[in-house]
Amino acid sequence: MRDIAYQTFSTRWWILDGGRRLVGEVNQWQADEVTRLLDVGVVEGDPNMNGLFGARVADPVALIVPGDPESSYLVARVRGTMEGTAVPGTRMPLANQPLSNAEMLALFCFIEGLTGIPSRLDGPIDYVGCTYSTNPTNLDLYGDANAVTWTQRVARILEVNCGGCHDAESPNAGLPLTGPAVYEALGQAAAGRPDLMLVEPGDPEGSYLYMKLVNASGIDGSPMPTSPISGWRPLPSADLDAIRTWILAGATDD
Repeated sequence: MRDIAYQTFSTRWWILDGGRRLVGEVNQWQADEVTRLLDVGVVEGDPNMNGLFGARVADPVALIVPGDPESSYLVARVRGTMEGTAVPGTRMPLANQPLSNAEMLALFCFIEGLTGIPSRLDGPIDYVGCTYSTNPTNLDLYGDANAVTWTQRVARILEVNCGGCHDAESPNAGLPLTGPAVYEALGQAAAGRPDLMLVEPGDPEGSYLYMKLVNASGIDGSPMPTSPISGWRPLPSADLDAIRTWILAGATDD
């Protein structure tokens, strides 16, 4: 348990217009007290879903900062980090395929182009003048497509596709697929098939993680990753090939 700041008060309520309107009486001192609490950073509930109730730990961040993608919260939620620091909550979009490299470049160049010119909102994205067009591969959420290693590719594929349900704090089935403990977790037996390892170095078809991703026979439950809208959302073949190649090469943590 920890102390949190909050304010409560009682008031009178009236139900008007046949039950369609609810009106409450608010005295000036009550309004002043609420304003004071808001000024010092008290907010309602746990909006970031990070276990911090009733108080901000930093100044509010704009969803989009015109001209500055790196400081825009929208970009931070897609990336999972802002300027090297992890942001609360899971990466977005939660129920859909993570943004491709081309989509990331479009988002960054769009925000960078919002320099106070209203027509830019409806006009074409200026890729030529965009500084991120110089090396767009730096924006790839999946890492280096030519380096099929754990740190540069495989870990990122699992994080952006599976981290929404298998986060580090409260992972489904006790299996974190994001955070510092992922590699160690994959060296354990599968909860649904204790006779199989989640990752069996050199044997992708005998690795339960890979079996779940390709919907192989003998898996427990549904294939992964899942979408609350469409059900199973198969990974692109390039991602599956990367994971398979990594396992065949020994599934090392480099």
